[in-house]
Amino acid sequence: MTTTHDLIESLRSHNADYRAGQPTLTDAEYDRLHASAKAISPDHPFFAEPEPEQTAGERVRHLEPMLSTDKARTTEEVISWVNRVREAARDDFGEIMVRVTPKLDGIAAYRRGDLVYTRGQGGYGTNISRLFAGDNPIAGTGDGPGEIVVSRRYFDEVLASEYGLVHPRNAVAGLVGADTLDESHLRALSDGEIKHVRYADLRGVVLPIGKLASVWDSLFENLIPGCPFLCDGLVVDVMDESLRAELGSTSHHHRWQLALKVNDEFATTTVKAVRLTTGRTSRITPTLEIEPVTISGATITWVTAHNIHRLREWQLGPGAVIQITRSGGVIPALVKVVTPGDVSAVNLDACPSCGAPTHYDEPTLSCTNTLDCGATASRRLQHFFRTLGTCNGFGPGVCDQLIAGGILRPSQALAASLIDLLRCGISEGIAANLMDEKAATLSRPISEAYLLAAMGIPDLGRGDARRLLSEIPIEALDTVTAARIESIRGFGFKTSVSIAQHLHELQGEINAVLSLGWNLERVAAPTAFGQPTPLSGLTLVFTGAMQRGREVMEAQARSLGATIGSSVSAKTSLLVCGDKVGAAKTDKAAKLSVRAITEAEYLALIAAPA
Repeated sequence: MTTTHDLIESLRSHNADYRAGQPTLTDAEYDRLHASAKAISPDHPFFAEPEPEQTAGERVRHLEPMLSTDKARTTEEVISWVNRVREAARDDFGEIMVRVTPKLDGIAAYRRGDLVYTRGQGGYGTNISRLFAGDNPIAGTGDGPGEIVVSRRYFDEVLASEYGLVHPRNAVAGLVGADTLDESHLRALSDGEIKHVRYADLRGVVLPIGKLASVWDSLFENLIPGCPFLCDGLVVDVMDESLRAELGSTSHHHRWQLALKVNDEFATTTVKAVRLTTGRTSRITPTLEIEPVTISGATITWVTAHNIHRLREWQLGPGAVIQITRSGGVIPALVKVVTPGDVSAVNLDACPSCGAPTHYDEPTLSCTNTLDCGATASRRLQHFFRTLGTCNGFGPGVCDQLIAGGILRPSQALAASLIDLLRCGISEGIAANLMDEKAATLSRPISEAYLLAAMGIPDLGRGDARRLLSEIPIEALDTVTAARIESIRGFGFKTSVSIAQHLHELQGEINAVLSLGWNLERVAAPTAFGQPTPLSGLTLVFTGAMQRGREVMEAQARSLGATIGSSVSAKTSLLVCGDKVGAAKTDKAAKLSVRAITEAEYLALIAAPA
């Protein structure tokens, strides 16, 4: 006979697995087990404890409580919460307004200057500040509570496809809880794709509390699809701070906050076909076309298999019977295989775009035609211009037109004349705009690290490109060896071999791009030849709109030996202010006696001798 003790211990075990990034139950299965145990013993101390985060690091006492969130899954439960809020408010607070935002499925963390800590348990979190410092920190700015997350797009395209990871939250939990970061962690950090997103910065909807029960279903479809991160529901916050204080909190949750959850629905269907897609790094991703099924009111016709290893391991060929769900009520997700299919019916030996032979390096399958495959070339062009961030207009449609017209490489796109663009079928107006964008891009200052990262070399994002170029000039990369790259701090053996190989293959293209005449900001060693710079050893924070662009300014400051901070703290040496600066950072700088200077004063400073 299963006792309350057995149920609670089972919940603790499953919760620990989930927080460690290795879940043994789906969210819906865990929630059902949780509800069953609570129905039997609602007063058990377990249900009054915030759910802990399992991470590595020293304990830190919270200045503000980071609690769990009470949940509602039915209209009746929403109405019950609304009535409790109204009863506490009486007639003292007028019309009660609430804000509804996506409920991010990541690792909860509070940021306070240079100190960052997780939710933890019992009023203490874990200090994870180490992950927000160094050359490749977790991205994000601003103090306050938030969630450490990775975008669904990056997870699917890189972490799942190239490293075989299964779930976005698990990837983040593995990073935060790791004593030593593995290759997938370092890649995601280098690419700037692990982010601390403040709850206050999420796109939300404000409405009277009385409307919540009638529209909460539709809010899922309006808010979650537009969120780039994995969500497992919505969060409702009472907006009035005085009413929040009146409502207060339990030891488990704030009474002024509610999580709206969907009961995950599952469906069984059959795989009709496997569609293979070649991406910009030549990786081939499998998508399953399935017999249409309806889940949570939506008709599902496809689901990703993530990578070829999973396709083979799970036998996800035509005829496979699979169980799927809509993760967070939105994203089609594969749960399990009921009956294996025929993977031998899927041609894995030829690229689905160009027909070139493929190469399997577990867990990924790649096209060997790395330079001239049409699908790879189009996505590489899109990546190039997106990474530069200074040349608009080169979206998927335009890049596909360029490829169809024989313009396959960034150097060719940048050098193309107006006539060349028109011959590709691009309209005259768009072609003229593209010519203007290209001319402006070549004249603007840009870090050479951005230019190298834009080439789309796997494992060489902006951070690692900056680190590489601080040791080796960009013009000399054609002779660099894997051993030389590995000797640079932060590069491992496997990535060094891969980077060296790609650099040699792409050096002709890199030289062609460089020959077009850029206004390059060089990445130099901070104290080259033992000579200090005016910024050596300083910690700078940039705020406001900069005439030269904040990212360019920050890259230049790093090359001169400075450390770049995202918020003002006692460790900040200088606050550099551009246009339209808010009062928060300048007020804090004044309070901490941190010197604030204008952009012009900063440029004069770095021009002066050290």
